[in-house]
Amino acid sequence: MRKKESLFSLLIVFAGLMLSHTNMFGQGVVGGAQASGMDMNTGPYGTIKSFGFPEKVTTGSKYLYKTWKVGTLEVDAGVVKEYGMNIDLQNGYLEINTDVGVRTVPMKAVKTLTMGLANTRDLQTFVATQKYGGTQVGAAGLFEILVQNDTETTLLKYYFLEVKTGSYNAALDMGNNETKYVVKNRYFLSKNGKLVEVSPNKKKFLESFSGENRAQVEAFLKESNVKLKDQEDIVAVCKFLNDRDISLN
Repeated sequence: MRKKESLFSLLIVFAGLMLSHTNMFGQGVVGGAQASGMDMNTGPYGTIKSFGFPEKVTTGSKYLYKTWKVGTLEVDAGVVKEYGMNIDLQNGYLEINTDVGVRTVPMKAVKTLTMGLANTRDLQTFVATQKYGGTQVGAAGLFEILVQNDTETTLLKYYFLEVKTGSYNAALDMGNNETKYVVKNRYFLSKNGKLVEVSPNKKKFLESFSGENRAQVEAFLKESNVKLKDQEDIVAVCKFLNDRDISLN
């Protein structure tokens, strides 16, 4: 009888020690039993049922346009006219919404691409960047032609995608889990096989010219209060270069 009583007493003591151990160390998890990131069973040998991490959220788009836009495409094999099209900036493809499903064309295969309705202000013309040596400035894909002149300076616009990823920290349950697509652009001037970027910094932009040419461009920038981030102002600069027959370095 005494052995049974002794064994029973030891079991009670052992159970008490286990409960005490759980209470002492149960808060070792970040946030404790009420951690906002976890749904926990707080009993002895309890298990985590789920992790309440924030859902991944994607904003913006990898496409240049929000929806299909009427386009006409010319490639070496022929012409595709008046289909819904969109430009996938992330993967480097032109998507065509055909009667038998969406088809893709690599941007490097594009000879000319027009997007939008003819004879309207939103009509855009694109060519593959390699036509103007885009690889030398890290531009792969398509250039939009803003001002075209085969014998003088041509103004080109390059669209590219910037992907911003959120910095969510699961251990601290802080930050966000957002992936954001942002369409950005760069402008380039092309003449006689030379391709230079239109830097928003006026001093750096002027390095694209020398001697009297540089003096003329600098005077024009000051007199016209040109902002080299504004597309209309950049178009005006290109037309000025053509009017004065100013060459690029």
